[in-house]
Amino acid sequence: RSRSTSQFREIHPTIRAPVHSDAIGALAPVRPGMVLSGGRDKLIALNNMDTGKCILRWYGHEKEVTKVK
Repeated sequence: RSRSTSQFREIHPTIRAPVHSDAIGALAPVRPGMVLSGGRDKLIALNNMDTGKCILRWYGHEKEVTKVK
């Protein structure tokens, strides 16, 4: 039995591009469904866990990010 495209999308959500280009070194919850992440790529990102989207990115750190709060 074949499946329609709409049925396939419901079972298999869209894969999104990674927020960080290197390992994540820090995570912190902000509020339900939102998390801050920091990584070896010297980037901090605010992520919506419900939608899988990155809301904001902060650049400019001189070293990897090891703590966020």
